Amino acid sequence: MTFSTYFRTISYLMIGVAMLALVLAGGLSYSLALVFVILMIVAWTLEESKWQLPERIGLGIVLLSIPLFYLDWQYQKAIGEPVERLGVNALAHLIVFLSAVKLLQVKKDRDWVFLYLISFFEVLLAAGLSFSPVFLGTLTLYLLTGIAAVTAFEIQKYLCTSMCLKLMI
Repeated sequence: MTFSTYFRTISYLMIGVAMLALVLAGGLSYSLALVFVILMIVAWTLEESKWQLPERIGLGIVLLSIPLFYLDWQYQKAIGEPVERLGVNALAHLIVFLSAVKLLQVKKDRDWVFLYLISFFEVLLAAGLSFSPVFLGTLTLYLLTGIAAVTAFEIQKYLCTSMCLKLMI
């Protein structure tokens, strides 16, 4: 296994564990989780190919989808979602959608950092929804994968920098 494969594997695993925490806390339905897993698999296969979304198209998709999530929020209000959960599902949908779009894009270092932050907010939202032994298990798994992913990210960044310096000399 090459280091870049390890880096991608541990990063995707961290993002997947964050989504799992959100599902187990009740913030995301199983069907949407299945769609997200399929999108993760597609993003993995498209990695470093010409079929990844360019940054501008990804930004356009995100900007055009914001009104849809506002409608999702209003829909939840209309169907009588409990006041304490009002909008939580729409927020979970928005966070997972942002993560899916970022996974399908061409990724630079800042995109990986953004994906790590999105996954952190997924776990944070899951913590607000449920505090149970199952959440503590997913939090522990998230922390382990998170430490490994951030460490691998720093090593990958250092390797890329040293390779660029060697090419310049």
